[in-house]
Amino acid sequence: MVLEVKGAQVTWDLPATFGKAHRRVNIRRLKFFEARDAQFGTVDQPPRPLPRIDGSDMYEVSRICASRILKGRHEFYVEWKGYDQSHNSWVLWQILLEDVPALLAAYEAKPSNFKPRSSAPIRATKTKVAQQGVAPARGRVLIPVY
Repeated sequence: MVLEVKGAQVTWDLPATFGKAHRRVNIRRLKFFEARDAQFGTVDQPPRPLPRIDGSDMYEVSRICASRILKGRHEFYVEWKGYDQSHNSWVLWQILLEDVPALLAAYEAKPSNFKPRSSAPIRATKTKVAQQGVAPARGRVLIPVY
């Protein structure tokens, strides 16, 4: 429900489920709602978890993206199969070692599975400059005049 309109700015009455979402929005940022065809299925339904022998649920790991040590605990950033990136989470090393030891061993052997975007700029480092023998360009070169 719209509470107030000031030029291109709209103030909404948002339910508590939106959390700390800002109530004021520029009209140009809004999009029209388009109903999804039933034949394509629903996006909101993630895949069902796999049942374990003990009755608990198990989710399938798509890949391990990164690792860290936080407060003395080794954790891995996991991408779950069938879920978008908002569901990625940090999982303890011991849990992954029990459930997917082969995937964990493959990541530890070659952790470069997490690749930067292709449009990321390539920066020259001191070692690269020393190996190539070429100094990186620094823009304008000043020549002293005597």
